[in-house]
Amino acid sequence: MVHDGYQALKWGIANIDQRLTQHVSQGWQVAARWNFELTGDAWALERQIKAWVLGQGVPRALTADQMKYGGHTETAYLTDISLALVQAYVVSLTGRNPEPPQTA
Repeated sequence: MVHDGYQALKWGIANIDQRLTQHVSQGWQVAARWNFELTGDAWALERQIKAWVLGQGVPRALTADQMKYGGHTETAYLTDISLALVQAYVVSLTGRNPEPPQTA
């Protein structure tokens, strides 16, 4: 997800559409989505992304106060790391491209 106002990106798992809707209501836009059959696989990927981003020396972008629905520890400023780079990393781990965008 990306937020134009914060100029930040966010990754994380959302096992229900309500979670995405909550973040969208706060100005976030879905940039890419990978679906998983097993929740454990999604959790593992989220942890791998977080460790990799932090390993690149990229700090957390937002605070808990800025994230009404949680997830501040999975944020980074777009000036610190690009969305394309994070997406490429996810593709390298999963071996697949994101799901096609959903239309309303």
